Amino acid sequence: MKVYLRPAAHTLYSSRSKRSKQKGFTLLELLIVLGILSFLGIASFNMAGTGIRLQNAVEKQSTALEDAVRVWQWIERDLEQIVQKTVRNALGEKQDALLLEEERFEFSKAGWQNPLLYTRSELQRVEYEWADETLIRRFWPVMDRDQDSEPVEQVFEGIESVQISLLSEDGWKNIWPEETSFLRVEDSEPKRDISIQAITVRLGLTGIGTVERLFLVPTAKESSVELNDQEFVDENLAGEGV
Repeated sequence: MKVYLRPAAHTLYSSRSKRSKQKGFTLLELLIVLGILSFLGIASFNMAGTGIRLQNAVEKQSTALEDAVRVWQWIERDLEQIVQKTVRNALGEKQDALLLEEERFEFSKAGWQNPLLYTRSELQRVEYEWADETLIRRFWPVMDRDQDSEPVEQVFEGIESVQISLLSEDGWKNIWPEETSFLRVEDSEPKRDISIQAITVRLGLTGIGTVERLFLVPTAKESSVELNDQEFVDENLAGEGV
């Protein structure tokens, strides 16, 4: 005869109750876990967003710096090679070697590289014009233009403001020549002598701020020596009918 021992009913219920309590979580514990996970998720999202914004800002700043360096390189190369050479515009009227208006700056420069040895002058007529946060650089393939002469343009964006001043014997000038007339007398000639010692250029650049630089203009003696050699070449080209 076999005898089985069964625990009392209350003892069995108590052991099952203990096991059930050990396996589960209380509502308070679940809420705490959910709160911690939510906090970590929000913090991670904010950190990721901050990283993306920082990366975009760095890329934007880097692009602005590259654009600013390119603009200043062109301006520096042009202004450091100014020469005293008058030209004729598309209407056949003589123009001064250097012209400065409210939104336009035009001058003659040397140093136009000719690696392919084209039959052309190494002098170049350059114009800067600015409006609507854009700076436009133009140059013409010939010094004395006609109505069919088309300029080559380079556009620089992100230029909020442009201010150019010329240092003459009478001080700083924002307009040059000071006295201009639309009815030029036939016997009058444009000023051959630039009489400008220095040029300041102030650019308001998007994302960078205002940058100002001072450029010294080549002296009359230095530019005249270089110009006399080039004028000899220009006269030969004109004689050949080029």
